Amino acid sequence: MAAFEKIRRRIHTPIAAEIERQLLMNHYAEAAALLLEHYYDPRYEHSGERHGHEYIHLQIDDPNDGVNKVTSFLQQLKLQQT
Repeated sequence: MAAFEKIRRRIHTPIAAEIERQLLMNHYAEAAALLLEHYYDPRYEHSGERHGHEYIHLQIDDPNDGVNKVTSFLQQLKLQQT
């Protein structure tokens, strides 16, 4: 909880309350999903915009799906460069 309290003020109040509720119920996966969506993703997007980086967004269902989609994307990128 101490780590969450350090970033809580940067998250919209109702979302922060839900994250805290999930943490208190030991529902860490749900809390992590909310943190990724409402804290980390926006911070990465803001950072990328500030530094002129382009991000690729992939919707994934699970880790294996993520590996497959990233692999496929990299193969397509490699084909475009040849």
